[in-house]
Amino acid sequence: MTPLHRWLGIAICLLGWLGGGGGVAAEGPAALRLAVGQDRASLAGHLDYFPDPGGRLSVDEVADRGIFRPFAADRSLGYRRGAHWFRFSVVRQAEAPADWLLALGKPVLDDIRVYRPRAGGGFDEVRLGDRVPMSSHPIKSRQHALKVPVPAGAPEAFYLRVETISIVWLTADFWRPEAFLADEGLAIFYNAVFFGILAIVAFTHLTFGLWLRDKAIVAYAAHVATLLAQYFGLNGFVGIVVGTELPWLSDLVVGVGTFGTAATSIVMWDATVGLARTNPKLHRFYMAAFGLCLLGLPFVASAHYGTIAPFVINLALAIAYLSMALIARLLWRDGLQVGLAFFFLGLAVAVAGATARILTILGAIPATYLSENAYQVGSLAHVVLLGIGLGYRMRQIQKDKTRAEREAFLATRRAEEQKSFVAMLSHEFRSPLAAIDRAAQMIELKAVGLDDKGRERVDRIRGHAGHLSRLVDNLLASDALDRGALIVRKEAVALAPLVAGLVAGAEDRIAVSLRPAGLTAMVDAELLGLALGNLIQNALEYSPTGSPVTVSLAGEDGNLTVTVADRGPGLGAEDLARLGTPYFRATSSAGIKGIGIGLHLVRKVAAAHGGTLAVHSLPGAGSEFTLRLPA
Repeated sequence: MTPLHRWLGIAICLLGWLGGGGGVAAEGPAALRLAVGQDRASLAGHLDYFPDPGGRLSVDEVADRGIFRPFAADRSLGYRRGAHWFRFSVVRQAEAPADWLLALGKPVLDDIRVYRPRAGGGFDEVRLGDRVPMSSHPIKSRQHALKVPVPAGAPEAFYLRVETISIVWLTADFWRPEAFLADEGLAIFYNAVFFGILAIVAFTHLTFGLWLRDKAIVAYAAHVATLLAQYFGLNGFVGIVVGTELPWLSDLVVGVGTFGTAATSIVMWDATVGLARTNPKLHRFYMAAFGLCLLGLPFVASAHYGTIAPFVINLALAIAYLSMALIARLLWRDGLQVGLAFFFLGLAVAVAGATARILTILGAIPATYLSENAYQVGSLAHVVLLGIGLGYRMRQIQKDKTRAEREAFLATRRAEEQKSFVAMLSHEFRSPLAAIDRAAQMIELKAVGLDDKGRERVDRIRGHAGHLSRLVDNLLASDALDRGALIVRKEAVALAPLVAGLVAGAEDRIAVSLRPAGLTAMVDAELLGLALGNLIQNALEYSPTGSPVTVSLAGEDGNLTVTVADRGPGLGAEDLARLGTPYFRATSSAGIKGIGIGLHLVRKVAAAHGGTLAVHSLPGAGSEFTLRLPA
């Protein structure tokens, strides 16, 4: 855009020079007349304009060339580099006061030089602009103002030179001093109310957003905060409030506010529509746009701002229109949702105001009171409507949270009741099972003339009783570990006898390896025996009859590693993901007795010792369970 404007400016200069007879000035606008009873007189319609793309011409050269053209003071020139010269003439009636203030805007103009002809020849220069420290301004105000005694009689010509990295939007008015001060006071009051509303909205929504851990609400709070920074700079409050002598600070605040508003609005609408969940591709596009906005931040106070800012502003506006379409589609598809409807209305108002503001900034439409303030009014309405929408959102989130907490409480209570019931039953089962096992042993020892079939039945009784007894032990130990009621008592345990007792009766199928042979470890012998017994029993039950099972124990670097490997059917990825969950049984366990508590208990025992349980398995290739304990 800047090169185009530069060439247009040069073309206009050439045309003006050719049409003006080689440097003879064309008749300019009429002089501004200051009359009795006037408090304010606008220079709109009384300005001439001359572009100086290189910014190298002096006021004497510009005045000598006289190549000016009429300028509509109610229209912005957009983002243009270089210097921009303006000329006007002013005269007052003899009865009108002589003391006036010349107020020049916008506040974001960096370098403004006012030239008034000197009686003996040449020009007096006064420098204004937000790149000039506030202490050097003749009048401390939001706008760039200076006192100008206006002569009566013949008109006097003034020249203005404007240079800025932002938009070239000049407003010029003559004010009576008391009227200017009253107008400034009123403007400061209205802006203070506006800033206060934005600050309260940003703080309250940030608090609620962090409390509820809701990304959309936090992004909205950040959006309002950056909006506050943007208007704080655009409306000229940095110098008079902060009182800084850093001339680039105003540009920094405006740039950070502008790019920050664009970036946070993108994140806010992405979270509001839920694109990460519903449309990952579009979510990535939004995040890329967010990243582009952030990439512009290092250049906010540089000469490149005028090149980058239009791209960022238009990108954010395009995202806003896209978000409107997405929200409208949701409302159409899912029916009217009050919170989402307020989001849509708030976005529509903000987009309308932003569109009017951007068209005004770029000079596409005249700067009227409505178009100039459309963005600020739209932003305020946007904040109110989005605040209502987010209020509904927070209310719904709170309802969902309360419902989820109630359901979680009921589920926890049901689980505790079930555990207590199972623990009670398990405890009651212990004595009868022990009695059954003792009775079977007595039959086996004292029965005379018991044949092989009878002995087989007795062995089966003892086997079932032993299985139920182990199941009871698992349930009771698991419940105690879950409740933290079981104390882990570590002591030096010789592992060879412990393993020998666990593999008794199945020595022909189990290969045991201990390194070193006399390995001892500081563990809870009862819990470790329970865990290791479960791993060995599972390996035997899930392996084909006659296939070997290996049990390896090794002490290395102060840790105990126990590995139990089988050649069973193995486990798939889905089963592995849920393995160890209470009462979960893998698809390969069909036809095998059990309730899915054994591996859960093993994990609990490992955790109680400060260790871990790892499983490596592939379908058809067996399973390997590795228990690692710091022992």
